[in-house]
Amino acid sequence: MSLFKKLLGTRTLAEQKQEADALFAAGDYVTARFRYEKALERANQEDPAQAASLRDQANACRDQMAKAHIRRAVELAKEHELELALTELNNAVEVAASPAIAEEARQQAEAMERADAREKAAEPAALSEEEKFVAIAGSWEDEQAEEYERYGEELRQALLALYDERFDEALKMLEAI
Repeated sequence: MSLFKKLLGTRTLAEQKQEADALFAAGDYVTARFRYEKALERANQEDPAQAASLRDQANACRDQMAKAHIRRAVELAKEHELELALTELNNAVEVAASPAIAEEARQQAEAMERADAREKAAEPAALSEEEKFVAIAGSWEDEQAEEYERYGEELRQALLALYDERFDEALKMLEAI
């Protein structure tokens, strides 16, 4: 193709399709889609019979792009990057031409969210110091609680250390009281 034709954009529809086909074969689906869509605009005016084929090729590019987003999402999920993985899956849903590929991306997103929720539910929630102390003091009688309260913050910290299984530290605190 001459430089003059390229600058003026006077390539034939066949040349535009050939360029898009080469890009598709090379795996450059983003640029191939753009080229197919440019050729499609021209085909709608010059050769409507070829428009359906070009539209199908542009949609094939969109589907390949969506599949790439899904593959990236799976890799990100393996690296525990859930938010980025979900973004990739949303991108796949938006770019996919095929309803089946879009549905696959939606299902992957739902599965990742469910797995994350199960993982978070299995992790024990960390208790605050106040919650730990309530658990410790919950079985005390009123008189017992009043007596322990007189020892103040030092006893409270020693009991929390015992609760956290920091026995040596707790022993030193109790000996100091």
